Amino acid sequence: MEKVALQDAISLISYMYHHAEDILKSSKSLLNQILTTTKEGLSTSHGMI
Repeated sequence: MEKVALQDAISLISYMYHHAEDILKSSKSLLNQILTTTKEGLSTSHGMI
């Protein structure tokens, strides 16, 4: 399970790195939506966070 969590973290960092310009240009509401979705995805896929 830790290996999957690490892979998810690496994927997220990679995504953010490659899309940093778009993320920075986006509105706060879009960024909040991305963060919320990420948190929900992590908590549902890994159980306890």
